[in-house]
Amino acid sequence: PTAGAHTGTHAAEETRRLRRLLDRLPALIGYWDSDCHNVIANQAYVDYFGMTPDEIRGRHIREVLGEAVYALNLPHIQCVLAGEAQLFERTPIDQRGMTRHTQASYVPDIVDGTVQGFYAHVTDVTARVDAERARDDAVRLFQISMEHAPIGKVVVDNAGIVLQANPAVCKLLRCNEDDLVGVDFRHFVHPDNLDSGNAQFAALMDRSAPHLSSERKYLRADGTAVWLQRDFTLVPGANSGDDVAIAQFQCLAGTGGRARRSGCHTNKTTFQVNFGLNGRVTTGVDDFTTDHFNDLGHVYFLRFRKKTTKICQKKRLRHRAPTAFIFNYFKLRF
Repeated sequence: PTAGAHTGTHAAEETRRLRRLLDRLPALIGYWDSDCHNVIANQAYVDYFGMTPDEIRGRHIREVLGEAVYALNLPHIQCVLAGEAQLFERTPIDQRGMTRHTQASYVPDIVDGTVQGFYAHVTDVTARVDAERARDDAVRLFQISMEHAPIGKVVVDNAGIVLQANPAVCKLLRCNEDDLVGVDFRHFVHPDNLDSGNAQFAALMDRSAPHLSSERKYLRADGTAVWLQRDFTLVPGANSGDDVAIAQFQCLAGTGGRARRSGCHTNKTTFQVNFGLNGRVTTGVDDFTTDHFNDLGHVYFLRFRKKTTKICQKKRLRHRAPTAFIFNYFKLRF
């Protein structure tokens, strides 16, 4: 064989290799001349438009894209033929009726200052778009749950700085969101619990303790103390690759134990117990400066008044009856 024959064979082999490469790429690859007629297209066009590369060759781009998509893409086609590269997104429906999310790139082919045509590269980004939508939905659901949660919630970074705080925790600590966000949450921990709290938080952040749960005393913005049930959970890599912790706080009032001195519901309450000569007991409540007495406190108060009255009547207690009996009953039942 002559040198020319070898050269021709080599060129043909290179063309076949290039053809196989283009057909195996998971993207639409094509070249369109300055009149928008196709010069080359790869096999991926079959999935989107139902035409083989041979069927597409020589056709105007309008025939391949269809009138609707062509109308949308026309401004980009005009710009690329004016020498300006284009990058845009489309949501076509393929031959199987599936919705695809694509990113298209048009690059002008400029020779000696003249645009000869343009290269088209269209990538399927459906998986990325679906992942972004799932992420956005998760963020939206989290924000809604934070905003409307009946218990206090905060998100802190690995240094204990508050990133997010919901209205419920602001109500518990009697402060505004601005008083919490950007502040080390340990600022609100009572000094009695600070050392142990620091040790536990460090264990959470070094992942030796994936979860924390305990009763803690905290300081409100007005300086008063409050007992809260505190639960911390580590969320690895959730803040641009850094770990964060989500904390939940519940007031201990009405749960027993420290509830009587938690301070969540009643700041100052004075109960008056009066013994009538007829043996009836009347009670009154004065000086209420409370936040939530209207529900739980009122129920217990009515229960106290009703029960003590019945007991005193049954035992025929008179005004000389020892008040210790009533207050011991009160302490057990309230």
